Amino acid sequence: MEQQQSQDQAQISELHEGDFYEQAEQEVMRIREEIRMQGHIREQLENKIYEQFGKQISDLHDLFDEERKQRELKEEQLVSFLRSIY
Repeated sequence: MEQQQSQDQAQISELHEGDFYEQAEQEVMRIREEIRMQGHIREQLENKIYEQFGKQISDLHDLFDEERKQRELKEEQLVSFLRSIY
């Protein structure tokens, strides 16, 4: 009788260990998927930041070029005015 109880407890322990390992494996798989998704989200954010940065740099170049053209035009006007005086 005692031996049967001991065997029963051993079987129950094995079942619990099996459940534990199965649950642990499922949790590991869930965590891996979560990490993969976070990596994907991070990559998307990095790409978006890079695109925005590129656009800002392009906008700044455009503004700089426009200011340069305006400055050159004013310089030409000033030179023309000075030539007309002398």
